[in-house]
Amino acid sequence: MSLAKTRIAARLIAVAALAALTAGCFQPMYAERNDGKPGLREKLMGVEIPPVDKPNASREARIQVEIRNALAFKLYGNATGMPPTHKLVLRFGTSRSSLMLDPATALPSSVCPAEATAGSSRLPPAPTAELMAMPAR
Repeated sequence: MSLAKTRIAARLIAVAALAALTAGCFQPMYAERNDGKPGLREKLMGVEIPPVDKPNASREARIQVEIRNALAFKLYGNATGMPPTHKLVLRFGTSRSSLMLDPATALPSSVCPAEATAGSSRLPPAPTAELMAMPAR
């Protein structure tokens, strides 16, 4: 066997040995724990997400409620969690922008609303979110 093939074989054996040593340390993130400590799922169930603070039936309220409900379902797996240990505050803001398609390339390009001409379309407000986690009181 040539020296190059021996070096490649030695490197492969070293990589396999290191992989075997670290395989014993692997623990799935959402696994049930047997040592009495709470798992990640139980910790996430302690995050409180307060209700929407926007006027009822507004576009922003509908978007925020949908995002809040999806996030709560991902955290809890159902409608409610455990007694809160943290609070996750969602703050939304909206903005408007215009979109204009370049007729030559059919690619969109952003322009100022004052510069918009025929062929442009108004987009609905794009929601922005700020997430802030703080201990629950």
